[in-house]
Amino acid sequence: MKYKFIKTANFLVVFFITIAPLVALALPLVPCGTADKPCTVACFYVMVDRIIKFILLDIAVPLSATALMVSGIMLVLGGSEKANTAGKEILKFTLYGLFFAFAAWLIIEMVLRGLLNESFFKVWNKFPSNC
Repeated sequence: MKYKFIKTANFLVVFFITIAPLVALALPLVPCGTADKPCTVACFYVMVDRIIKFILLDIAVPLSATALMVSGIMLVLGGSEKANTAGKEILKFTLYGLFFAFAAWLIIEMVLRGLLNESFFKVWNKFPSNC
């Protein structure tokens, strides 16, 4: 019981040390709302774009790298069949998650490239900079 508490406490400390810088990166997600810069519809799209980039690049990639590191440690230093199986599962689901997250963007690009004319397609993932 005592060791389980220590493991949980260690995990929480490492988790919050890892997540704290990400929270600081999330601050400029909303590009408007001050007296100098009122919000427009374009600002909403810019905010959604920033949220998606924050989730995919600033959260998913570091957490996936951590999960891949943990699975590698479990595979190499696990010592038991249960640890090896858990390491393989973590590795498998981490790679599946990364694949599906980044494949969604690629699928949208391929569909739009096939359906839209080139002059409109060039800027499908770029939003107005007037926000």
